[in-house]
Amino acid sequence: MLISSLYFIAVLTTAAEFPNPKEFNKLAASDPHFTAKQFQKYKHLPVSAGAFELHTNIFSTSVKINDPITAVASGLLLIDKRWDKVSNTRQANVLNGLGILYRKNEVYEKAISAYQCAMSYAADNQKERVRLLLNMYSSQRKLGLYDDAADSLKQAQHLATDEKDKRRIQQKKATLNLDAGDYQLAQRQFIKLFRDDSLKGTSENAVRSGLNLLDSLILQGKYQQFWRYHNSVKQNIFDLKVENYHYFYHYVIMESVVQAKMLPSQVQFNRVAYALERSTFLYSYGLEESLKKYVKIIDIPWITQHVRPFMQQNTYAHPTKIVPDALLIQLCQN
Repeated sequence: MLISSLYFIAVLTTAAEFPNPKEFNKLAASDPHFTAKQFQKYKHLPVSAGAFELHTNIFSTSVKINDPITAVASGLLLIDKRWDKVSNTRQANVLNGLGILYRKNEVYEKAISAYQCAMSYAADNQKERVRLLLNMYSSQRKLGLYDDAADSLKQAQHLATDEKDKRRIQQKKATLNLDAGDYQLAQRQFIKLFRDDSLKGTSENAVRSGLNLLDSLILQGKYQQFWRYHNSVKQNIFDLKVENYHYFYHYVIMESVVQAKMLPSQVQFNRVAYALERSTFLYSYGLEESLKKYVKIIDIPWITQHVRPFMQQNTYAHPTKIVPDALLIQLCQN
């Protein structure tokens, strides 16, 4: 009996000490079955703060590595009533994770349903509602539901109190206008964002705003204005203390497009073709549509024909998985 009790205490201690998100993610990255094994190992632990933290890590890591089976099983465990005394926000957190899981697997309609349902569980949590609305916006934008996406941003802006959230909302509003084809409005918004971010020092925010500003100018054919900002954007890229290759390559493509439009020549056309030929790795950064627009802007038949097979062959894609609907049904359809 003593040995059994000591073992029980040891298991609880392990559960309390084990949840280190960084270490957990590292182990999961090295072993794709790690989270599933941990779930099976610890799913019968009695209720405690440590056990809850462990299962929360299992769930969030399963979402991150796109393991729908373990994520849903873990989520179903977390929403059980026996955890009521440990957490009163877990339903909204689980639904947010489920929405991310649906998005990873390109089931955007169900992602929106998960976020909308989560809003009812986060009625008294303003910051959580902002997070859910911003995630909802991402799925709506993917589906081209620009009016709905704009409404989500409007609601988030009304609720946001954190300066980082407010800044993210402004960035997303400008990006949405860029996607929707309102290039002039997007340009004005990105000019302000770029100036504000640059005044705070070099950051990825400044680089992203600057590149989006240059993009909006190209899409409007405002090539002279492109040169007004290009050096500042390029310097911000060079000053970044993190990996900047994809940012710089995006800039190089835009510069080659502008050069080819302003000073058309075989040399410039070859440069554009060469840059676009090797650009498809940027699809993973959400730039697929921009790159295709650049091909249309150049509008040289041999360039279009040259880059088409590369773009078709190298289109960024990842295998999607089936996400069980058990969590959505249990939390949102009862």
